[in-house]
Amino acid sequence: MIGALLAYLKPRAGRWAHPLAVARALRTSPRALHAGLAELKKLGFLIDQEPYHGIMLHEGPWPMSAQEIREKLATHIIGREVHCLSQTTSTNDVARRLDARSAPEGALVFADYQTQGRGRFNRRWVAEPFQALLMSVLLRPEPRPALSSLMTIMGAVAVVRCLAEHYGLLARIRWPNDVLIGDGKVAGVLVEKSQNSAYVVGIGVNVGRPPDAPGATSIAAHLERQADRAELAVRLALELDCQYMAILSGAGGELEKQWREYSCTIGKPVRLAVGRKTFRGVVEDLTASGIIVRFKSGYRRRFRAEHVNRLEVEAPAT
Repeated sequence: MIGALLAYLKPRAGRWAHPLAVARALRTSPRALHAGLAELKKLGFLIDQEPYHGIMLHEGPWPMSAQEIREKLATHIIGREVHCLSQTTSTNDVARRLDARSAPEGALVFADYQTQGRGRFNRRWVAEPFQALLMSVLLRPEPRPALSSLMTIMGAVAVVRCLAEHYGLLARIRWPNDVLIGDGKVAGVLVEKSQNSAYVVGIGVNVGRPPDAPGATSIAAHLERQADRAELAVRLALELDCQYMAILSGAGGELEKQWREYSCTIGKPVRLAVGRKTFRGVVEDLTASGIIVRFKSGYRRRFRAEHVNRLEVEAPAT
């Protein structure tokens, strides 16, 4: 009921709708409609009800609803369990706790706001309430080489494909875990291990107002309309499920091929910070185990993602 009610009201947000018309459209009773509206209000949706005007859902951004997402998901693994929180430290923290309680593989966690969102090397992830899709998925694949990197690849590719297919946005991947639109970072992927050796794939996508952070952008900055986070959540979960099933079936090589095609790093001059050292060279190739850089001397070296503190693409020499 919640999913169907939101599917009806969201496109009509900011406009009045007659209760009887809504009930007829949803093929439900006025009493069930009243109960559904009450449930939406408990979830944090702002809804006006007036005797002479009817029902009006306020315009977004809206809170995340686990029931709305569950009703729209048709996946194999991703989304077997869905949790939506108004606030938490980090969705990755919640996913690790779920793993400790033996939650099913594919459990999804969403939050409207994170107080301690983080990226690689414990850098802070900045996102205002309701302005970003903040999600984590709990996965338990069989061990194999470079699996942590493959999980990062999966998350980044899923975001790029989702932005292209559903929003018409051309995005690229900056090795190892950033998704860019133009020169602005729109999303990041953070893969962590739980105490039980499960993988937690955390993804943050700037949806609404861009965060006040250097080099950041958002979906809204490139669209003429407000993207619905729940809609994006469902589409991204479907894409992740498709990519994860490919990994489990042994088609990880095809995923890596897509990853290279979406890269904005291959062939570019870069500066890498590795510990206290800085290296400069041209990126020759990317693999699940690292980045291959050719130096001016002609020497090639592979750097693993966990050893590179920062990578910056430099302007070509003139």
